Amino acid sequence: MSEVLHIEDRSEFQDLLDTETFLVVDFTAPGWCRPCQRFAPIFESTAEYASVHSDWLGLTTFVAVDVDKADWATEEFGIRGVPTVKLFHQGEVLADLKARAVLPLIDEIKSNF
Repeated sequence: MSEVLHIEDRSEFQDLLDTETFLVVDFTAPGWCRPCQRFAPIFESTAEYASVHSDWLGLTTFVAVDVDKADWATEEFGIRGVPTVKLFHQGEVLADLKARAVLPLIDEIKSNF
């Protein structure tokens, strides 16, 4: 079972932003974006690893937002390319990896698993 929450609803996403947990959010377009399709299994395996090893990332929630189904996300979070991964804590963006910067992350994660 996947540990990644797939969210399309703006209010559900806002509820997560308001929590104390860290959010790792993959803004994606899995229907047509090849890099997104390649990144999704890596993102899911990282989420599963984090759920088993909670000491590794503490209170962290992994979220995938399909920007084709959640059009509010692109404007609100400045998504100009996919995949884009953002790390949030209490509604604030702590890290932002835009589109092609995610591809080297895939290789880094693969080499460390």
